[in-house]
Amino acid sequence: MIKNGTIAIVVALMVSFSLSASAEEPGYNYVELSYIRVDADGGLKPDGFGVLGSVELGDDFFLEGSYAEIEDDYHGVDVEFEELALGVGWRMGLGDNSTFHTVASYIDSEVEASGIGSKSDDGFGIELGLRSNLTKNIELNGGVAYVDVGSADGAAASIGTLYRFTQNVGVSATIGVNDDSDKLYTLGMRLMF
Repeated sequence: MIKNGTIAIVVALMVSFSLSASAEEPGYNYVELSYIRVDADGGLKPDGFGVLGSVELGDDFFLEGSYAEIEDDYHGVDVEFEELALGVGWRMGLGDNSTFHTVASYIDSEVEASGIGSKSDDGFGIELGLRSNLTKNIELNGGVAYVDVGSADGAAASIGTLYRFTQNVGVSATIGVNDDSDKLYTLGMRLMF
């Protein structure tokens, strides 16, 4: 499933490279607040919020950080997930309106279940992605990632969009799926600088 999803993401983004010569490359200076929902196998459906930020370091590199907290009441047990990720990224322009990027991140995560206890682990993540401005207001993005935290590891793919109301304010939406068929949905407000 990841293979077919990845191919669809790459094809959609490659087609977008030729759609608009008037749009600029996507920027990497922003902060975003998002609502997050996960639909996991077994009926677990945690939701919550996340914060994501990125700051350019010259023309080719950027720093990225994120924090997410989601929770669910699963068969009478409150389950809470927290994750902090800090990474360094490299980007490369592809035409006038698109970029390829890769990010290497340190990840710290914690799972807590009421009455049972908590577990904390750390590890790393690697992401490869494409971002393309279809117009000056609409961005299409997608990527694949591999994460290894504690004894768990896996791959995921995502596709998303950003609609800019102004040069500095936009709304984003993302859909992702991992190799366990868990689905991730986000809806966010982004401030760009």
